[in-house]
Amino acid sequence: MSSHVATAVRLAEEERDHLFRPAQPDRNRTPRLAPLPQLLQPTAQHLRGTLGVPASFVSRRRDILGWNRLATIVFGDCARLPPGERNAAR
Repeated sequence: MSSHVATAVRLAEEERDHLFRPAQPDRNRTPRLAPLPQLLQPTAQHLRGTLGVPASFVSRRRDILGWNRLATIVFGDCARLPPGERNAAR
């Protein structure tokens, strides 16, 4: 099936090789550093306290950065999760 996709999108030979090559860790590559924690802007901190609906604030990667009291009641207490596990996709 993948070969049909490669043909349909007209991949070059080098691109086909890359597509079908099994993923292997690159031992020469340095590991990526963990991202720095993101903080809510003061405006968002104020807003989360004034909203009358459950609300959570998420990053582009869906990391949960903050939430209001109503979100805790409806969705559960994110504060109980370790920061690395606070992700909406999880």
